[in-house]
Amino acid sequence: MNNYHSFLIRYLCHIPGDVDVGDTHADKLEDDELTQVNLNKVPYNIVFVTSEASPYSKTGGLGDVCGSLPIALAARGHRGMVVSPRYLCGGPSDERFAGTVNLDCPTKVYCSGGVQEVDFFHEYRKGVDWVFVDHPCYHRPGNPYGDIYGAFGDNQVRSIIQCG
Repeated sequence: MNNYHSFLIRYLCHIPGDVDVGDTHADKLEDDELTQVNLNKVPYNIVFVTSEASPYSKTGGLGDVCGSLPIALAARGHRGMVVSPRYLCGGPSDERFAGTVNLDCPTKVYCSGGVQEVDFFHEYRKGVDWVFVDHPCYHRPGNPYGDIYGAFGDNQVRSIIQCG
């Protein structure tokens, strides 16, 4: 189990950071057992995995929803996390990530016959954990899906890396 998956299990099951996830058997719990664990602590733990979330990235309605719904749910007592790429374009828009902190837990994602190393950045804002997947494929001009020449040819690989 890599650091990122361990982080998600801790988050979803409310496991303290000093407990070894392997010792908790959380990865062997059935879905209804996890539901019971979570309902005893917080109404729901909700993770949004999305290609865009406003104000960090937005091309349309998806960015609006994934940027506002987690905040609205947190205001109602739910625990939310958004996982999205850390798009850096080399311009002033990169400042939107100024409040993020590198989690210093690089991990390897195996895809398309190769190995990609990704890192993660975090910001806690408006009651929500915002986690950003960082990889060089997200560091290019344009919008999340393409540029003035059309769609990026590696969009499927970029999605795999995000969900790795």
